[in-house]
Amino acid sequence: MAFVEDSNFQTALSESAWHINNLLDITKTDDINAELLSKIEEVYLPTGKPMDEIGNKLDNIDNAAYLYSKALHCWLTENPRPSKISNRKNADCALRLAEWNLFFIPDDAMFLPKGTDASGSILNDLKTRAEKCAGNAITLLEQNENDSLITRSRNAECVYMLIKSKWLIYTHNFPLEEKQRILPDNEQWKEIAGLCDRYLDNIRAKNPDMPPHQTVLFLRATYNWLTGSNPKEVYDQFRTTERSIGTSWFLDRILLCKNKTNEPRLFYVSVKSNKNGSKFFARIEEELDPCEHDQKLVGREGIAVLGSEYIYLFGSNKPANFSKITKPVVIWINGAGPKIGKPFDVREAL
Repeated sequence: MAFVEDSNFQTALSESAWHINNLLDITKTDDINAELLSKIEEVYLPTGKPMDEIGNKLDNIDNAAYLYSKALHCWLTENPRPSKISNRKNADCALRLAEWNLFFIPDDAMFLPKGTDASGSILNDLKTRAEKCAGNAITLLEQNENDSLITRSRNAECVYMLIKSKWLIYTHNFPLEEKQRILPDNEQWKEIAGLCDRYLDNIRAKNPDMPPHQTVLFLRATYNWLTGSNPKEVYDQFRTTERSIGTSWFLDRILLCKNKTNEPRLFYVSVKSNKNGSKFFARIEEELDPCEHDQKLVGREGIAVLGSEYIYLFGSNKPANFSKITKPVVIWINGAGPKIGKPFDVREAL
């Protein structure tokens, strides 16, 4: 790389900004790929100026691609970019990518080999470092001029980065991790739900054919259920989320816990079946030892009752519809929505 330091090479780079402008055709409001800009910036790094010029031109036509590229830089580590990533779902490839840029840690964090002591310590170390990066990204994206650019450009990716960053800082987890029991407080939930709406509005406005990110669908559906939105609407949202997440929809992502202590919340429920008696759903009738700081959930319904939980509640008996059952349960949320859990299973699951 000695040629990079050659003055003639640097001069040639500096004078080639015009050619890059032509290649990118920076006269349109179409989004330019932020990853492409990052690669170009690596080449232009020795000169400094050309990328600033390109970035300013993009900003001036309400294109937030360069801003998103700068926000991605907040997550960079000291490790070099991996030379070849053939499959991001491959554990080794995903780990090398995450060790270069922490933003690429998957939202479910399922990219490390399971069943090894090292996998937990590696993930915890990466998450600790990622939280600092998330704070830097939030600071950059929420600057007045940048927030205004995101609004004008209807950029969804910047908003998604804010959602992922804030969830990580508020809960110390990525949004789709399994067995989460640290949750945002009510105001933080409201903030994240607002960002989800902003993301979905931007997607519909700019790329109506692009499927929304599964993380956004899951968090928005979960918030709507927690806050008692229209049950039919919530049901439809979770069906969309289930299809988006795919074959891992059944994994338990969130355990409803008390905000102050992170202890599982316990409930008494009533149960009814669907018309043909093939499925059973619960409604919350009472919370045991409720906390004033937590979302009030009595009356929430549509909570799935599955095989082992059915046996826990009824044994071999058939339930009478909407009869209150004085056996405590916990509530998990997965890609298909809320479901009943047994309290004594919680310690085994976490």
